[in-house]
Amino acid sequence: MDDALQTGGPTELRGNAADLGPEQVLLGNIDPVSVIQDGTPELIREQTIQCAKATRGRGIVSAGCEIPRDTPPENYRAFFEAGKEASSLVL
Repeated sequence: MDDALQTGGPTELRGNAADLGPEQVLLGNIDPVSVIQDGTPELIREQTIQCAKATRGRGIVSAGCEIPRDTPPENYRAFFEAGKEASSLVL
């Protein structure tokens, strides 16, 4: 059994979290285009926090796939900062 289950953007994390083995975590699933590339910093923050909460403390927040090359630098920064905030949440 793999240690991490990677999911894509359209996948519902909450249901997958319930199916994890005792040593597994979820990896994913912020939409790399509509949220990270094209979204606002606030949307990126909201989606990142929502993703972290959906894994119930058993996940690694990441893009659901590769982040496009044309992503604005401020969106990379927003995603990084939101990830730091999400990691500090008590879930």
